[in-house]
Amino acid sequence: MTIYKDYIISFKTAGNKLFQTFGSKDTKLYLFDSEYNQLAYNDDGGSGYNSLFSYSVEENKEYILRVKFYNTTTIDYIKIGITPSDWVYSEYENIWHIMATNPGFSWTSALNTTKVICFTPESSGTYTLQTSSSDNIDTYLYLVDPTVTDACLYDDDSAGNLQALITTDLVANRRYFIVVSAYNIVYNSGGMNLHIRKIS
Repeated sequence: MTIYKDYIISFKTAGNKLFQTFGSKDTKLYLFDSEYNQLAYNDDGGSGYNSLFSYSVEENKEYILRVKFYNTTTIDYIKIGITPSDWVYSEYENIWHIMATNPGFSWTSALNTTKVICFTPESSGTYTLQTSSSDNIDTYLYLVDPTVTDACLYDDDSAGNLQALITTDLVANRRYFIVVSAYNIVYNSGGMNLHIRKIS
């Protein structure tokens, strides 16, 4: 019986990547080189019992990512996220976080990276997440509910002027994972903003 799943992966850009799992089950996550030398490993650094680690990868080099459940008898789905990150994180709790109703975030992005944010709504309801850029950068937005393995929400230009907009229902006291990126991280960097508003 197979008790793990291996994925062969490579990256077009070098640098720090944030690897993590999402879902309601206890997972383990490993990173190996092409010769199966272990480079990174984590058990419970992610949201809940999920796994999370950062690792600085090389451009166009082959890696093997292994994911498995902590309990070898568990049968379920796992969602894996790999994100170019501007910071090295050792656990989910250290990701830039705010708990509020209508927060705003501002930063200056770097090439070949994204901004990762955690947001915990104080009350349940319908929210909008909208990007803007002081440097007219085409932005991209992802929203992940870490407790489920459903596909994440994402948007490119729904806010107009090359900016992203997601409208969705959020649950109070649940820490959501958000990724804000230039549409092309290889060539675009500069001032970016994320505005979150409760609309009902």
